[in-house]
Amino acid sequence: MKHSIAQRSIEGPVNRPLTNFEQVNRLDNHILGKGIPLYQSNAIIRFNSTFLEIPQDGFSNNRFVFSFSALFLLFMIAALIYFMASFFMVNASIKYILLLLPFLLGLGFLEYLILQVSFFNYTHRPIRFNRKKQCVHFFRFNGTQITVPWKDIVFTCSKKNSQPCIYVTANIIDKETGFMTERFFLPEMTTSSPFFHPPADRYYYPDLVSLWAFIVEYMEGDNLPKLSGLVYYCLPFDKKKENIYWSFLMSLRLLDPQFRTYYFNIFFIGDLLFFPISFPIRVLSTWTNKLPKWRQEIEAQCQVDAYDSINLSSETNPTGWKLFRYVTGMLKPEEFRSWLKDMENSESLSRQ
Repeated sequence: MKHSIAQRSIEGPVNRPLTNFEQVNRLDNHILGKGIPLYQSNAIIRFNSTFLEIPQDGFSNNRFVFSFSALFLLFMIAALIYFMASFFMVNASIKYILLLLPFLLGLGFLEYLILQVSFFNYTHRPIRFNRKKQCVHFFRFNGTQITVPWKDIVFTCSKKNSQPCIYVTANIIDKETGFMTERFFLPEMTTSSPFFHPPADRYYYPDLVSLWAFIVEYMEGDNLPKLSGLVYYCLPFDKKKENIYWSFLMSLRLLDPQFRTYYFNIFFIGDLLFFPISFPIRVLSTWTNKLPKWRQEIEAQCQVDAYDSINLSSETNPTGWKLFRYVTGMLKPEEFRSWLKDMENSESLSRQ
């Protein structure tokens, strides 16, 4: 699959062997069933007995970063053009304009690449894990879609180019060459160092492995009712774009979407400081981007049973103040203790 310049510049090259880092941090089932809690990163769009849908990385934090960068670059380009025009009117010398022109063109090209990511693209790019068909549907950067058998996907921890952040990636490997031909980033990242986990006798990144273990349990496990209890709310991106209220909520969980208590959620203070910038940028980004739509043949493979007892979506979300607290990660002390208990109990669900 040929990637655009914008995608390659952000996500890094494909059509290559897995790096040594990716090989060492390859995720396979031998580390499950050894005290690994299951965590879904508060990034579920749909959860039912047929499929689990989540957004790829970039639907929240990265979208803000790139959107802000695009607007800042646009301001710089406008200021540079104004400066060049004013300078030319005063000095009437073309040589100074020619000296600044390459810089202007470089900024313009960079602006073009960032605009491809932040605006006039897609609000998010979803992944559907089809439990019944045992396959995964991926929504590509350019809007095309691909379906891959579950057993053919290689999960690793990986990086984007030279960025320090580490992600879980679903890699598609060519069986003949062994090259990774495509990869898709799951909605969790970390910049922390790995921890040594004695039961599994290896180092791993806790949040990343817990998200992957949640997905494995969904696809291969036999206890969906208990697993669904770990989903506190769903993101409302399956049928329509987020409304103004959800843009408001998402702007208040920018720095850290994980659960905290009222008295410990210091990240919320940072979100409030960023809010005057993050909220209008998110609204503008949502307005200019398209909502992704699955092909009819994929939707046909993902038909939910009419009487499915497990069918979570934004329609089953809590309401009012409770939804606000859940999305912004502020739990009451008793809710936080209950959540910690859920995490502890989820370790027994990890498949061996």
